[in-house]
Amino acid sequence: MIDDSDSNVQYQGQWFYRNGVTESISGNGSPYLETQHGIIENGSVSYTFNGTSIFAIGAAYNISEPTFPSWQCFLDGREIGNGTSFELLQARKHLCHADSLDPHLPHTISVNVTGNPNQAFLFDFFRCEPLLHNSLDNAVIRVDSGDPSLKYGKGWFNVPEKYQPASGKFNDGNASVSFNFEGSSLSWWGYTLNNSTLGISLGLADYSIDGAPPVTFQIPSPPTPSSLTQANEKYFDTGPLQYDIHELVVKYNKESEANMPISLSYLLIKNGNASASAPSISPSTSSVSAPAESDQFPTKHTNALGYIIGGVLGGLAILSLIFAAIIIYLRRRRRVARTETARKTFFWQRPNVEEHANAQGASSIHTENIRSISTVLTPLTLTEVTFSEGPSTQRTYSYSRRPSVAATSSSSVRVAERRMSPIPASRPTSYGSPSMVSNVNIQPSALSRDGRSNTMDSMYTSR
Repeated sequence: MIDDSDSNVQYQGQWFYRNGVTESISGNGSPYLETQHGIIENGSVSYTFNGTSIFAIGAAYNISEPTFPSWQCFLDGREIGNGTSFELLQARKHLCHADSLDPHLPHTISVNVTGNPNQAFLFDFFRCEPLLHNSLDNAVIRVDSGDPSLKYGKGWFNVPEKYQPASGKFNDGNASVSFNFEGSSLSWWGYTLNNSTLGISLGLADYSIDGAPPVTFQIPSPPTPSSLTQANEKYFDTGPLQYDIHELVVKYNKESEANMPISLSYLLIKNGNASASAPSISPSTSSVSAPAESDQFPTKHTNALGYIIGGVLGGLAILSLIFAAIIIYLRRRRRVARTETARKTFFWQRPNVEEHANAQGASSIHTENIRSISTVLTPLTLTEVTFSEGPSTQRTYSYSRRPSVAATSSSSVRVAERRMSPIPASRPTSYGSPSMVSNVNIQPSALSRDGRSNTMDSMYTSR
């Protein structure tokens, strides 16, 4: 509920202010908070908000004129309603509304008035449906009589259609109702029924806050038996309370058939959440449809429990995403580390067997075409070599070969064997005397048959 006196409501034009307006016009009760803004010439009133719906409420003044001021309503520059007349001179007239709005965007509603110098246009208040998580500081929350957080005793009924424009619930006998709320004050709003067939004596009831001693209040009644049913009548106001969660209990003991029944249309709660027990904001319904402001608009209430549950679930989802991201990151780091290690593995280069043999004077050599594969090295098996001085000096060359990929199942490779001609005697050896080289054998060393194949290598040994 955003009253016309709220500092966030913006006016353009020559508006005047009415305070302490208590008269009830056409059965709709007095203005909200007994204040109004009026204008008799062209002007506008606007309000910016975040929410899913908005309503504008006003009135006309001076029933003697045959014509009324006209108005147009705009939401974010788009027309959403207009009017040129009032069915009756009534307070709390529904001017226009918009719903199904994007709650994450700010919206601006404006009411443009084409004034009438003989009849004032009166603006009363806006009603906005906010988001659950929006701050409700200094806000006035309306809780409808059909809200599930209200706990009724026996004997409560919806108002019959014949009592329009009244709406809500009433009890014509012993009644009780309890309600938990969070805020700094609460007021109870109901109606007085057309008493042409009912008694007109006053009824008395009492309310209690947080188990404190009960406070007695009087149930309003029409001034005469022929009066219209009056809606939007205030039954009581708790006055300032410490901001906290409170429990309201109302009891009514009817002493006579002439007593007026107790009724409830809605509660108004200042500052904070409407209910400390129900976790949702939900519209309420009534069995009566009437032009009264209290019948035309859904009412909302909020609760901190819904925020807590949503926050916990959202936090768990975020933590799960963070945990999954860390696991993926660590796995990728391990893969990168293994790849870098494999790239940096040192391996030996296989010598060219054919060139080595030709360097010793070989005329021909039969070799196998073996492809070099860089892998982790394994130890080689050396062939023992014996030497003796003199022309019969023997040297043995031992080669280790790695099998090709296609031949890894074989335990050995072909042996390229060649006997070489003796070295001329005139060619001294490293031992200082001529020698002959014979029985030069090229032999394969043991080859690894495990998953890792050896890099081709050559070993030359002499003694």
